[in-house]
Amino acid sequence: MGFRNIVLPDGDSANVLEQDSSIPIPKGGLFNSIEVGAGSKTMKMDERGMWMGASDFDDAPFSIDMEGLFKLLSNMGGGGAVGMSAEQGIWVGAEEFEDAPFSIDTNGVFKIKAEGADDKYIGIDAEQGIWLGAETFASAPFSVDMEGNIKIKASSATQDTSISMYDADDKLSIYLGIKDI
Repeated sequence: MGFRNIVLPDGDSANVLEQDSSIPIPKGGLFNSIEVGAGSKTMKMDERGMWMGASDFDDAPFSIDMEGLFKLLSNMGGGGAVGMSAEQGIWVGAEEFEDAPFSIDTNGVFKIKAEGADDKYIGIDAEQGIWLGAETFASAPFSVDMEGNIKIKASSATQDTSISMYDADDKLSIYLGIKDI
């Protein structure tokens, strides 16, 4: 396959397969851009950075920009993907971080959400605590903060809320039930 397009700073081509022996290739690699392959089977480098898997930097499943920020997206088949980005974090199951059913953001916040459901979340945040039922800790109907405080909020669909506590032998030891009358 060979190099497809190497462009020198003066705009001349330094294509290894078609190189004119009269064009000197500078020592040290002073290139404006390098491209190997074509289309989605390509590796490119230019002033934006390096990328593979797409003809355009923004569409590439793997890229590293000139500031060292990277993106990695691996399609696992069946519509699922594994992604990693220095700006967003790590995610599994979708091409975009926001759509992923499993994610860990760059602050260490861990979330699991049910597919197609806006309110089916489990979240863990080492600064806030754990929560169920909403995307954020603050809006969750159930949460336990880092001091051990428990919040339970009944939804409009729930007619009653109850708390049951069991001992080590699985025997009911405390039941607190609240029912709207």
